[in-house]
Amino acid sequence: PKRPRTFSFDEVAVEEMMRASAPPDRNPLAPCGACKEWLVKIAEANPSFRVVTFENSRCRNVYINQLM
Repeated sequence: PKRPRTFSFDEVAVEEMMRASAPPDRNPLAPCGACKEWLVKIAEANPSFRVVTFENSRCRNVYINQLM
């Protein structure tokens, strides 16, 4: 009988595959509408509140945004 094919990917290959399959303009993703409403309420109480987002799961590029 034939053996099933197996594939192995290193971290770089997975990153490249994810980059190729996802539209480049989606990252970093902003909070959704419901989340943003709560974040604005928090920012009203604490003006120095920031939203931190990352470009991908490796967290090498950080984006810091102030809501107010």
